[in-house]
Amino acid sequence: MTEKQLQNNFISWLNRKGILYYKTQGGMTWTKQGLPLRFKSGFSDLLLFIDGQTWFIELKTQKGYLKDSQINKANELRKSGFNNLYILRPNTFEQIKKETRSNKNIDYIKNILIAELEKNEYIQR
Repeated sequence: MTEKQLQNNFISWLNRKGILYYKTQGGMTWTKQGLPLRFKSGFSDLLLFIDGQTWFIELKTQKGYLKDSQINKANELRKSGFNNLYILRPNTFEQIKKETRSNKNIDYIKNILIAELEKNEYIQR
């Protein structure tokens, strides 16, 4: 699965589950009102907003790796007090889908999503 396919599938899943997110695009993201927000190079692919916390998600293929700019940006965010910095790979997403398939409770879904992200890769310093 390519990063673009993972992104499309994950965003579709987030929409179906009612989880608030923002998708950045090449250093830029857009608000729901259509206003551009600029981010520097290396910023995470997706921002998830779950129970008052912001989750910075970098999407990668199974063998994909972080660029130096992504590691540097993660370190800047960490210094600013943001610690929910994770990589989502296809195998993690498949596990999340499997564990939430038969449950429509949003709190359960959020808990599984967070637990699976935390079990896997944390963006290292």
